[in-house]
Amino acid sequence: MPRHPRGPVWALVGGLLLASLSGCGHHASRAAMWTSCSRPSSAADIRQFSVSGGETCSHANRVLGYTAFGHEGSCGDACRYLGYTCRQHPGGLKSNSFGGSYYTYEDDVCVRGQHQAAWRIVFH
Repeated sequence: MPRHPRGPVWALVGGLLLASLSGCGHHASRAAMWTSCSRPSSAADIRQFSVSGGETCSHANRVLGYTAFGHEGSCGDACRYLGYTCRQHPGGLKSNSFGGSYYTYEDDVCVRGQHQAAWRIVFH
């Protein structure tokens, strides 16, 4: 009698279903969900402001204020604030009229355990 390939497929689907229903699978999916926050009022053009892992938008706004504006103007490669480790990743290098260049945006991410906050600051 020939073997049907569906047997292993159904076993895999069943295993994935059990993992998704277990506490571990549910916890991992909740930690990965991001919630959008409203753009904070500031002189900077802040976009894609979001939080995950139980972080709140209001608390993340305090972290953003320090790392983007209160830490000598920026966080650089890494800084720490309220137990968070924050990193900036500049991008969009563009030439200016003086022969130099500047970054058109920077992406910031701050993490403390499962609490995360992220945003993009656009430079005009």
